Parts: sequence; structure tokens; C-alpha cells
Amino acid sequence: MSQAQIIVWEPSNGNTDTIASVQALAGAGNLVLNTNTLPNNTLAFPTTTNPFGSYIYNGVARAVLISSGANLSALNVTITGLGSAVDGVGNPTGPIFNTYSETITGPNNDNVETLGVFTRIDSISINGAAANISAGFGTYGITHYLFPDYDRKAWYASCSAQVFANASLLYSGYVSLNKPSYPSLAGYGNIMPFVGGEIPAFPIATNMTGANDNQIAQLNYPIATIWWRIEDNAVLNADEKAIFTFLQQGIT
Repeated sequence: MSQAQIIVWEPSNGNTDTIASVQALAGAGNLVLNTNTLPNNTLAFPTTTNPFGSYIYNGVARAVLISSGANLSALNVTITGLGSAVDGVGNPTGPIFNTYSETITGPNNDNVETLGVFTRIDSISINGAAANISAGFGTYGITHYLFPDYDRKAWYASCSAQVFANASLLYSGYVSLNKPSYPSLAGYGNIMPFVGGEIPAFPIATNMTGANDNQIAQLNYPIATIWWRIEDNAVLNADEKAIFTFLQQGIT
């Protein structure tokens, strides 16, 4: 039995200013980011110290939420870092650790989100004076891709999702027979190819498709990649925390 791979999805509620605290700009410029220290179990980088002066999501690629109590709808906000645009169902269309930038219209006494998802935020710039503005966790995204161990004579795995506090969070699980095209996070150090420009995604099971409660699924067939997509639930004030677990079994 392999060690369980666990990814936690933290709620947007209570984290609307986690990436950049509430602040004001007298003119065009960059928000001051809350450079974070990575926890020991991060899948993004092998060190616990953030060397980039950036904000790095822990184990997920998710949208960035821009909030303000003022009318900033005449301004543009540009988020730059690592990430990807997403397709019609919310899965990335490219490697989630590639350079990625997105410009969105500023909020008007509310919140706006990026369309794409980020794994690392290097800068958030605004093209004019802005008051009472902050940046935090978006309401949708995916977990990092998890890779199983192939050195087994028998192959069997289980995956589970545990949802806390609220039934507003919707998620779907996906597997693929291909790995995405970026340096493998599983320690192989080589580049894995895309097929047709995107990673072909297949739902794990019907009970993990559009689900909003605790679920478990069994996999008795080999896969190359597994991940979960957290759908936009449009309930910002919900404590929509979830824990996703992948556990592989079999004889080596």
C-alpha cells in the first residue's frame, strides 16, 4: 500500500485577503502580496521556503478573487504568475506551471474572479488609483495532478472526497491515461507529453461527478493522472472546505 496523497481545498470565505491584504494605491502600480511560506507537504516545490517573493497556492490551481468596497469598474487588474486558461468545463487547457497572465475588470463594491487558474501569483497590477482592494482565494479550480506508482504487479486504488460545513461546494473527479506536459512532480524529472494539446479527462465515477457530499470511489484499472475539479459554487460566504485523498494499493 502506498502513502496516501492528500490535498486540502480551503474555503474562499475568510481568505478574500490572503494573497494581498486590504490596501490602497495612489496611482497605477502593484499590490503588495502576502509572500507565503510553503508547508512541508506542498506538491508545488521541494522546499518549505518560498524563494520567489510570490504567493503560491498549496496543492491546488485555483482562480484569484479581487475584492473592493469601492467602485473600481473603470480599472483593469492584471494577475501574472504560473497557471493556465481553462476549457468549457473548467479543466486547464495547458500546463498549470507555465507562465500565465490574465487581465480582468476591477470590482464595483463586490468581488471579481479570474477565468483561468493559478498555481503561483507573482504580481497583481492595477492601471490606476484604487482604494480598499484585496486579493484572495477564488471559488473554483482544480487540485494538483496526482501520479500513481506503476511498479506494481497488481493495481488497485481508492479515492475519496470529504466535504465540510456546507453543501454548496460542487466537485468532480477526473483521471487520464496521459500525463500533462510539464516537469513531473512525482520525481521523474522529465517532460510528459500532452495528447492533442490537452490532457484527455475521464470522470472517475458518477458519484464523484457534480457531487457535494462525502464520496469514495474504487479504481481497479491503471491510470496515469488523477485530479479533482472544484466547480464555481457562487457562494462566497460558505465554509466550503474539502479534503481529497488518493490511496493506491497492490503488490510490488
